[in-house]
Amino acid sequence: MKTHIVLLGPPGSGKDTQGKILSCKLGIPLISSGEALRTEIENGSEIGLEFEKLIASGALVPDEVMFEFFTTILSRYNLSEGFVLNGFPRTLKQAEFLSGYLKEVDCDINCAIYINVPDTEIIKRICDRLLCGNCGAVYNAYLNPPKNVSICDRCGAPLQRREDDEEQVVLKRLEVYHNETAPLIEFYRLAGVLFEVDGVGDIGSVTQRLLEVIND
Repeated sequence: MKTHIVLLGPPGSGKDTQGKILSCKLGIPLISSGEALRTEIENGSEIGLEFEKLIASGALVPDEVMFEFFTTILSRYNLSEGFVLNGFPRTLKQAEFLSGYLKEVDCDINCAIYINVPDTEIIKRICDRLLCGNCGAVYNAYLNPPKNVSICDRCGAPLQRREDDEEQVVLKRLEVYHNETAPLIEFYRLAGVLFEVDGVGDIGSVTQRLLEVIND
């Protein structure tokens, strides 16, 4: 079984959702850059404060800071037992750093899964997204609508949209993805570990496709 997994795909392709499901089904940790970063910021750690300052100023996070961040996060896991990695790497330099880091701990990525979803589908998914600020539930008016368009099914709190889910912002995020992150597909293809999965469809169907690739 390929248990050293990195998930690739555009924003809105379902990496967060599928990463959590795979982590549970395979019994290996999900290492999510977004969740790890939020934790570091909430805890007021040195690296978290550095990130917070960069984000507030609108500056790009230098690769060196990302390397330090992921060295800190990855060192907390027994990587040889397997993992699902989501949100890192995002650039070729980060992929090269990750490869070198893993080799130092006698480990490597053996399954890079590209969740392929067209831009038109991504725009529908993100722009129609509804979030519960109380319990964190996520809905989509297109794919997974709540029973009431403005109320959370789970806790009854009002649902809201994120400012960065506006179409122009989404288009910019997709542009950044195609320029900086999409080249990772070829990086892992050349390494012989890339598997492409159709990310269109209901959550269960996409999960099944992912498991078929992993268990092949």
